[in-house]
Formats: sequence, C-alpha cells, structure tokens
Amino acid sequence: MIYEIEEKVQINNADEIRAKLRSEFLENGTEVKYDTYFKNDQNKMVRMRESAKGLYVTLKEYGGDVPITKEVEFGINNKEDFRQFMEAIGFSECFKKVKKVELFTAKGLKYELVNIEGLGDFLEIEALKTSQDEAHLAIELVREAFSKLGFSKDKLITKNYHDLMQLDKR
Repeated sequence: MIYEIEEKVQINNADEIRAKLRSEFLENGTEVKYDTYFKNDQNKMVRMRESAKGLYVTLKEYGGDVPITKEVEFGINNKEDFRQFMEAIGFSECFKKVKKVELFTAKGLKYELVNIEGLGDFLEIEALKTSQDEAHLAIELVREAFSKLGFSKDKLITKNYHDLMQLDKR
C-alpha cells in the first residue's frame, strides 16, 4: 500500500507557473491520462487509468480533510473485462476525466501542471510514502513547496476532481 499526499490549487496563469517550474525543477515530460472512476454504495472509489504507461487500476481511500489517500494499484490487460467485473461486484461507473500533465520533480516531490478537461488548470504537488507516519510528515513538505511558489495554505483545494466536477455542474 502507498500513501499519496497530494494538494492542489486552481491556477489561471499556467504559462507563468510553467516557466517558474522549468527554471527551478527537473522537467520529466508530459502525459495524457484517461481516467474512468467506479463507485460502490459504500463510497469506495476505484480508478481505471489508461495512459502511455499502460492500463492500471487504483483503489483509493480518501482521508477526509487530511490530504492523504491510501492507494493500492495494479496493472490490467483488458479494460472491458475489468468494467464488467466491477459491475458484477456492485460498482458502477460514476465519471470520466481526461488529465493532461506536465511533470516536474525535485527533492522527493512531484510537481504536476495539470489541465482537467471541462474544469481548468491546476498545480498539484505530491509525495508518495510507504507509512502513515511518513505521510503525515510529508504534508508540511508539500505545503511548504506551495508556499515557496507563492500559494498560501488557504488557496489549497481539499476536494478531489470528482467532487469539483460535481460542483461545477451546479
């Protein structure tokens, strides 16, 4: 199991942020991720992701107000078989998103300049840890990284993209 610590801010100046990231961090390329989410009646969320890296599934358990998500991830070979399997065990498809990512790294953190189709541009900073104790310590590292880029803690978005998309539809 992996603990993902992820915070994000919505941005309206992607070119300016991109230039700053390029000047300070190692650029690690771009990627387009096609995500399909499934949910059951117990509010468990599973993501099926297709990208240049392959096809894989992630079970996500969100930590509420704490930006820590417990994740279990594995590869699959056939998305239609997986979709049928999910329906057979009580999960239904709840939404899809296309996530375009420009990746930068520094000091154990991933900086992602993200565009979510229909929602806009975001900057995500994340760390991956193998224990809950390490994950709690990493929260401050992620928040300090945002602060160094000029974003205050009150600008951080605690909702996941699914929740933001639901709010955007209203």
